[in-house]
Amino acid sequence: MKNNSKTAQPPKVTIAVPYYDSPIYLLRKCLDSCLTQTYRNLEILVLVDGTPKDLTAIYRDYAKHSQIRFRVSDQNLGVSTQRNLAIKEAAGKYIAFVDSDDCIDEAMIERMLDAYRADRECDLVIAGIKSGNNEVCEDGYFDRNVFFAFPSRFCFIQYTNFCTNKLFRLDLIRRHNLAFHPKVKLGEDAIFCQEYCQHIRYIRCLSDQLYHYTQRPSSATKQYMPDYYKYERRVIQKIQSNFCPAHLCSTEYKFLQHWRFIKILSVYQYYFGYFRAGAISKTQLLKRFQEIQEVPVLQLNPEKTKANPYFSRAEQGIIKALQSSPQRLLMSISKTYGKTAFISALRS
Repeated sequence: MKNNSKTAQPPKVTIAVPYYDSPIYLLRKCLDSCLTQTYRNLEILVLVDGTPKDLTAIYRDYAKHSQIRFRVSDQNLGVSTQRNLAIKEAAGKYIAFVDSDDCIDEAMIERMLDAYRADRECDLVIAGIKSGNNEVCEDGYFDRNVFFAFPSRFCFIQYTNFCTNKLFRLDLIRRHNLAFHPKVKLGEDAIFCQEYCQHIRYIRCLSDQLYHYTQRPSSATKQYMPDYYKYERRVIQKIQSNFCPAHLCSTEYKFLQHWRFIKILSVYQYYFGYFRAGAISKTQLLKRFQEIQEVPVLQLNPEKTKANPYFSRAEQGIIKALQSSPQRLLMSISKTYGKTAFISALRS
């Protein structure tokens, strides 16, 4: 008797690679790492974003690969717009985002898809990141409510900030009209991830570092942005809203409180770093400090952090300075950079 039943096709996965102007040798390395995946049912969507570079050789060399499709924009629309185009046009059941100057382990897609297959109700898979900081993920399968009840375990960039070490369900993205925000110039991936996580139930984390991140001095975070604090404020709000303080035990609440302080301090240090480098004047720096101190979500109450063991004595001093004048805050932050920075801040 003839069996007419067809073998179910493995689900297609779309890998979206936005490209603007990263070195072409890194783009080749990225595309090669996508092409050599052990999982074969792939669509590699390369979104060329009004690049000033000549990609003639890239088009010629990679056109022979049926898995690769180039989508070329004459204008530079930005990485968020390109990722949104990928979401709209993707033919896959799942989507992964890979930056053009990074690469992925040959088994990344297969490992992440296996996690979906093993845990049928899984809505998100997160892998570790190979970089200078080696962001390793905790291995496990977590209910969303459990995941967001433990900021001391999961409120770190590999879980909350990057979209590139994750495999997303396209049906979930489209059902809830999720998208990257084109007007957000920094932290747009963190905001997307947090908005996606508001609609999920189960998360699978893989401890293996399957995503290989390349740090380059010319990346967006290395360019001076006057409105940096506005972008970081939005990221802090989004992440904190998922790790809802109202539902945390005392220890976890104190950790989240310290995390918030570190994020706020990093905003001040961002501007201080450009001041030290001579990119902005002391007057410009103090103006930024004043603007930040007037933003409610970027304020901290010294009285509420006194009994928090996560704060050092030096950090308590900085919190007091946060409530004082921009000049006092400048002196407080400069001390942490040593005698030379402190004297420079006094004299400038």
